[in-house]
Amino acid sequence: MDEGKSPKTSRCILEAAQRLFALHGYHGTSIRDIVHACGVSNAALYYHFESKQNLYFEVLRQYVAAAVERLQQADTGRGSYRSRLGSVALAYARLILESQNVLQTLVRDMGQFDQADVVRKLSDWSGQVPATIGTILEEGIAAGELRPLPARRTAMLILGMINAIAGSRLHVQPENTLEEDMDLAMDVLFEGIAVPTQTV
Repeated sequence: MDEGKSPKTSRCILEAAQRLFALHGYHGTSIRDIVHACGVSNAALYYHFESKQNLYFEVLRQYVAAAVERLQQADTGRGSYRSRLGSVALAYARLILESQNVLQTLVRDMGQFDQADVVRKLSDWSGQVPATIGTILEEGIAAGELRPLPARRTAMLILGMINAIAGSRLHVQPENTLEEDMDLAMDVLFEGIAVPTQTV
């Protein structure tokens, strides 16, 4: 088998591209940089990926796929739906903190492409992260543990809350652990902030 056409070469190209895009951005990374990092030819790269832009979107797709897999692993399918959501929320917050450089660079560079092209390329898998949380919500609603709210929209609100908590930790030294902050988020989500009304 031609080494340039092997799955190993494809993996090397993807890993090098992700690393270099994160370090230098899309425009700061050349095809030459990527193939040099893998020790392959330009032809090998173009065999696996039609263009640098396609390679960029594949890097982003792989990132989302890895994130979804990690969230799915965090959901054991056991326990209350509150505890399941808490586990997935904590895993997502940790993922944001661990991959902040890669994520920030990829999202920033996404704005440099034609937005219609971005929507077309990402439409099949950009909703996978909220869908992971949405599935837990739908199961909780069906089981009668959760109120019948629109699962997709509620999932997006939960993700926004997690993003805010994780994002704040990137800029200031937190007083509490991430676990404590996520426990508070789950308390607010499930208990609300209003004092329960007393029934006579």
